[in-house]
Amino acid sequence: MWWIVQCPELRCSKHMLVRARTKRKKCVYCNRSFKVDDNFINMYHEQVDAREMVKKFNSRLRD
Repeated sequence: MWWIVQCPELRCSKHMLVRARTKRKKCVYCNRSFKVDDNFINMYHEQVDAREMVKKFNSRLRD
């Protein structure tokens, strides 16, 4: 299972993919460390589906 999480940093707010049951994540864009449970967005069973959603979410941030 894969989870989509969002960086809590207001200037960043990017979405990332993490394995289910991960406790902490370091943002690959701004290097902020945060708790995954507090920033959970969605859950997917297949990694390919989750990747596509992360791409869509992040493309909306740029628009």
